[in-house]
Amino acid sequence: MSDGGWAKSTVTQLAAYIATREPGLRGFSPQNLWRMRQFFEAYREYPKLSPALRVLPWSSHLHILSRTKRPEEREFYLRMTARNRWPVREVARQIDAGLFERTVLDRPKLSTVLRVLHPEADSHFKDAYLLEFLGLPTAHSEADLHRSLLQNLGRFLTELGRDFCYIGSEYPVQVGAQDFARSEITTILQKEFSMLSSVFGTLEVGTPDNPSVTKESIHHFYKYVSGNILTRPAWFMDVTQQGEGIVDVTTHLVDLVQWECFPEQTLDYSKDIQIINATRTTTEMTLSEFKAITKLEGFPDYLKKDIVNDSILKIYSNGEINYKLKNVHAKVSVIWNYKAPEGTGDTHYSIMRGTNANLIIKQGAEQQYKPTLYIQPIAADGSFERVLIEQLKQIQSKYPGIELKKLDKDWEVIIPESYKEGHEAHFGRVMQRFLEYLQNKNMPEWEVSNMLAKYYTTTQALELAKKK
Repeated sequence: MSDGGWAKSTVTQLAAYIATREPGLRGFSPQNLWRMRQFFEAYREYPKLSPALRVLPWSSHLHILSRTKRPEEREFYLRMTARNRWPVREVARQIDAGLFERTVLDRPKLSTVLRVLHPEADSHFKDAYLLEFLGLPTAHSEADLHRSLLQNLGRFLTELGRDFCYIGSEYPVQVGAQDFARSEITTILQKEFSMLSSVFGTLEVGTPDNPSVTKESIHHFYKYVSGNILTRPAWFMDVTQQGEGIVDVTTHLVDLVQWECFPEQTLDYSKDIQIINATRTTTEMTLSEFKAITKLEGFPDYLKKDIVNDSILKIYSNGEINYKLKNVHAKVSVIWNYKAPEGTGDTHYSIMRGTNANLIIKQGAEQQYKPTLYIQPIAADGSFERVLIEQLKQIQSKYPGIELKKLDKDWEVIIPESYKEGHEAHFGRVMQRFLEYLQNKNMPEWEVSNMLAKYYTTTQALELAKKK
């Protein structure tokens, strides 16, 4: 309908008709019907905005429609409101304060590296924050600012954004490199046995072709969780948001290499790490496969850069890093397949090669896709068996119930079910250790240095892989 002539009377008649037929139905006044038309006209050409449009209340839409002029400005406030769950008053405040102009038109000063690795960082950081709600005079002290911030804490956190939280008043926090993978029992025992020199010997130096330590992980986009297909958000397939595979799961694997090979030792990323080779490859996903795991009808616009032949999404989810840590050759790799063959699942493989024995974790079909630790003696003779049985007592003193099962050539470490926990329990243990560090202010210095070392390893590997 046009804005003039017969349309106005038609809308008035339509509003009266709805009121007569549905007297209990509210919100269909002539003014609101015009607003509905405006809503339709504003977004009819932007189907990509439908997820945000559906979650916002009508009152928020009215503010955005009436106070913005350009399509990109409307899109910005729609996404920010949906992301931060702003109430109507906050939507109005942010528009009045010119958040779009300050964030998009006047981009914050961020490093080139941060922009490349996290293109969405512009929406998380600002050069200026508006704190007019503090009600402070022009001349005020630090104590006045502190007191007013605490009194208006909720509004202050809203201004910062959803990625910030409140820990305590002037509470110093230092976050280390605690990794949940260190809480998995077969990895713990692999490390424990490697510290028994009479069993493991010393860690081999290895070569690029035959590393001393190897950790491999295979995952799947399509999987069942609690009997249902796991629904993944579309951004999970966007490496600019989720990160490439070579810097994602491999971060945990690199952390384990450091933790097991050089326990509680400080690593210097500038001296102790040498990237020998790094590769990255894609996993291809068809539109129908994408629909199955996202429940979406099509690829979002931000994924179109990764689509070939109009229907194949190529995701850089696979990576391999071959490197030296001090004098030890190590290799970590991750592969993301779309779907595991029937009856199979995610798999993990890890080996530490010692002069007396190899310590191997397998998680394949033979292990029913459950992590299992094996001890493989280099020279199978009676003396090794006697030493192993004797040294087992040290392990049992820390982990009661651990036993050994003699196989043809190797030994299987039998672990009671009580030690086998899921990721949720592992996250809880990491949080417990973090809170202990926070309370006692006793985080080991090596945690901080080694955190830098592992991220240096993965980011340098990514740079090398991208050059190929």
